[in-house]
Amino acid sequence: MLVPYLEQLLAIGVDFSLLSLQAAIEGHPYHLESACQAVIGYAGWLAEQGECFTDRTKASSCLIRALAEQWQPHPRWQHYAQIAAEAKYVSPYEKALRLIYAQNRQIQQQVWRPEMLDSLSDQDIEAILPELERQCFDSEGDDSK
Repeated sequence: MLVPYLEQLLAIGVDFSLLSLQAAIEGHPYHLESACQAVIGYAGWLAEQGECFTDRTKASSCLIRALAEQWQPHPRWQHYAQIAAEAKYVSPYEKALRLIYAQNRQIQQQVWRPEMLDSLSDQDIEAILPELERQCFDSEGDDSK
């Protein structure tokens, strides 16, 4: 039951490569849907307050906790999910990852590797985003590559 929520969870910064999250998902398969709904709803509530998850570990930790504690979604979770979607929040990690994949696809060589992001904080990732964007957009207009 993860598939319907995958895009929203990625957008709020959940990092599915974390072994602790993978273990929590495997250990609590019967609570997965309600936990996903609860975390997405919480992200929407944060967005309504003008806040968001500040790094992928916090969003992932929130989902782990929701699974372990069997969180139930707020009765208005879909309303909050819509707010989260409208906020169009994308974590710095996810934004950088998308740019890396786009750039590597465009120039058909790997200049940036996704693994490079794993050791960086969101603040560090935000610092390199302008360079990633510049390189990605520069390579779009360069037909010689």
